[in-house]
Amino acid sequence: DSVLIFGSDGQKTVAKLVRKDDGLPPHFEYRHVRHYLRRDDAPAPAVYQIRQPVAVYHQQAVTGLSNDDVEARQRLAGCNLVKVPVKPYLVLLVEEVLNPFYVFQVWSVTIWMLDDYVYYAMCVACISVSSALISLVSTRRSLERISDMAYHQADVRVLRNSQALVISSQDLVPGDVVLLSPQDVIPADLILVCGSVIVDESMLTGEAVPVVKTALPPASASEKDHELELVCPIRDKGCAL
Repeated sequence: DSVLIFGSDGQKTVAKLVRKDDGLPPHFEYRHVRHYLRRDDAPAPAVYQIRQPVAVYHQQAVTGLSNDDVEARQRLAGCNLVKVPVKPYLVLLVEEVLNPFYVFQVWSVTIWMLDDYVYYAMCVACISVSSALISLVSTRRSLERISDMAYHQADVRVLRNSQALVISSQDLVPGDVVLLSPQDVIPADLILVCGSVIVDESMLTGEAVPVVKTALPPASASEKDHELELVCPIRDKGCAL
């Protein structure tokens, strides 16, 4: 089964619909985000709800996730990895040949061959084929470089079942408690619960000066304030990594 997606930019994308016997509804991947089909067949992205009370974050930071939670969230969210597909040479060649310029060149060479301009037609054909092959190799190398830049894997220290473990960044799940160390490069969005860090955001914002990130405020003492004191993505952006 497949799903036809109409993007906000007007582009149409066909995504493969995955059905598994694991108790989860059918899902598909779109722009590296997993979407599940609800009962009314409307898609819903598998996102982590960050608008939770501050006290919940502080409680989770003490013990971390359990093994059952990790397994359930891995099945729900999938692997923490961005895979940029690289088109095969044959697909790139077909797309290059179907370019209007090369279609015109094929038509022109055919006409010249019929009019006995054999040598001229052969020269134009050789130049066109060479140009297409050079463009094909250049496009393939560019796609491979983009794929290599998007792929990032690192060892991460996390807290699970009140124990510090070293896992691959591909195995991170939403809600994991990550123990940061100096010079860490982690491919994930984080909320700083305790401590402070200095982050280089030059690739995101263009600012050359590193930015200081502070932790979430401590949980309120009263139970009523616990319910009202939710984490806000806009207000608490200084806590996001």
